[in-house]
Amino acid sequence: MPLTADFWESENRRLLALFLPRLTQMALTGMQSAARQAGIAFDNTLYNQRAEQWARSYTDDLLAELGTTTERIVGDAVGDWIKRDGATIGELNEALTPAFGAARANAIAVTETTRAFANGQEEAYKAEGITEWIWRTNKDEMVCKYCGGANNKTVKIGEPFGHDAKGNPVTKPPFHPNCRCWVAPKVSKDKKPKFEQAVQQANTQANKPIKKLSDVDINARIQADFTKFINDFESEISKQNYETAGAFKDGSKVSIKDGSKSSVSFTESEIDSFRGGVLTHNHPRGSTFSVEDIKMMAYAELTEIRATNPNYVYIMQNPNGVKIQEKNVRRAYNRYLKSAIMEMKNDPLINPYNRAWEIFAEKNGLIYRKEDKNAKNE
Repeated sequence: MPLTADFWESENRRLLALFLPRLTQMALTGMQSAARQAGIAFDNTLYNQRAEQWARSYTDDLLAELGTTTERIVGDAVGDWIKRDGATIGELNEALTPAFGAARANAIAVTETTRAFANGQEEAYKAEGITEWIWRTNKDEMVCKYCGGANNKTVKIGEPFGHDAKGNPVTKPPFHPNCRCWVAPKVSKDKKPKFEQAVQQANTQANKPIKKLSDVDINARIQADFTKFINDFESEISKQNYETAGAFKDGSKVSIKDGSKSSVSFTESEIDSFRGGVLTHNHPRGSTFSVEDIKMMAYAELTEIRATNPNYVYIMQNPNGVKIQEKNVRRAYNRYLKSAIMEMKNDPLINPYNRAWEIFAEKNGLIYRKEDKNAKNE
C-alpha cells in the first residue's frame, strides 16, 4: 500500500530539520579539530560557510537515500499488515519501529556525524595543502576489526584505508554504521604552524600561563583560535591536583575558577552568565564525567562540557539543544552503568563508566567521545 507524496514530503522535512544543523555543526567541529592538529589559522566565517555548504549538499543525498529505504520498508510493512487477518495496530507499530525507532535514529546520527566530522577535517586539510592523513580509533573495547586494522595507518587523502565488509573502499570515516573514528593530519615536524603567528599577533604574552593572563589577552587568544586555546588551557590544568573550570560563551571567557580536589562550585549568577556555552575542567583522579558534570550540562543548557586529565579529554556535546532533565540524570546513569557492567560478562575489557556515558549519549541524542591526548602525529 503506497503512502501519499504529502507523507514523504513531510517526512523529509522532519529529517532535514533533524540532520542539517547536526551535520553542519559536526563538519565545523571537524574543521576546528583539523585546524588545531595541523596548525591552521582558523577562519570562523569561512569555515562556517564551508560547513553549511557541505551539510546542505550531503543532506540532499542522505535524504534521497533514506527516503528510498524508508519508503520500501514502510510499504512492505503496511502491505504485510493488511494481508494478515486479525493483525493489530500494535503489530504494525512494531513492524515500523526499524524505520522510525530510536535505535535507527541513533545509528544514523552516530554514523552521519562521524562522516560530517571527517568531511570537515578533509576540507580544512585540503585547504592547507596537507596531502596525507592517519586513521585514529577510540582504542577501546568497542573498536571493530575493520577500524582496528586501519588504526594508525597513513594514506594519501582520497586513497582507501581498507575495505568494508561488502568490499567497498573506505577513504575516510565512517567504516561502518555507528563508527566513531576520526583522522589526524600527517604533518612534517619542521612545519611552523600558522596559528602561532596569529596568536603572537593577538597576544604578546602568549608564553604566560593562561590563568595569569588578563581577560583582554585571553579573549585575544580565543578569537585567534578557540580550539588551540582550549587545547592549551586543558594541557595547563590537566596535571593539577585540584580542579579548575573554564567557562566560555560567544567567543569570550566568562569565568576561570579554581576549586577543591574534587569539584568546582558556581553560584546561580555565575551559571546564568555561561548558560548555553562551553565548560571545560580537569579531573585530578583521571576519571571520565561525574554525574554532577552532566547534571551541570543539563541545568546550564551547555552546548558542550569537557573533562581532561593527562591522558584523555572526555567530551559531551549537545549541538541540537536537546532538553535534558537534570533530575533524571543520576537514575539514567545508574541504569546504564548496570547495563554496562552486564556487558563486561561477555567482554571484560569494557570500561563500564565510559560505556555508561556512551549509552546515555545515544539515548538522549548527544555526542560523546574520548580523545587520546598522547596520540602523536607521525
